[in-house]
Amino acid sequence: MNTLTCPGNTASAFTPVAENYSSAAEDTPVFTPVVMSLLRTPCIWVSAALIKINRLGELESNWDSYGAVPVYQQSIKYASIITNQLGHLAGMENRSPTIGASPAGMVAMSWDVGQWSLDIEIDVSGIIHFVYLDTRDESNDVEGLTRDISPIAAYLTQWS
Repeated sequence: MNTLTCPGNTASAFTPVAENYSSAAEDTPVFTPVVMSLLRTPCIWVSAALIKINRLGELESNWDSYGAVPVYQQSIKYASIITNQLGHLAGMENRSPTIGASPAGMVAMSWDVGQWSLDIEIDVSGIIHFVYLDTRDESNDVEGLTRDISPIAAYLTQWS
């Protein structure tokens, strides 16, 4: 799994540019580098989020009464790693996610801030499935897959 690494007190991250796709044939967002500051201690919401993520492991088969599978331990593991990484980024102090489970057994997290929303699901291999929506300009909407939290961090920290 790619992780957000940093020399000293900053880390490389990426922010989406106006054109979301590199070509008509590819569904790959184009990102430009930016620098993000790291916090020495995690955001206050991280501990509560980690507790909620771990509790998802208690869900049994059919927890939604529609045939949902239990949340996979690997999804819980990767969601915890991602939560810790996001929780150490400056700009995330007031970005507590809503935590839940998908019927497919993945940890789901969502953030709704005004006219923007971001939903992610973390699968058993650490791949992040994401949907970013901007109600002000639908041309900014993006759906994709990534192992890197940089685009997720960029979407979340761009909101004011």
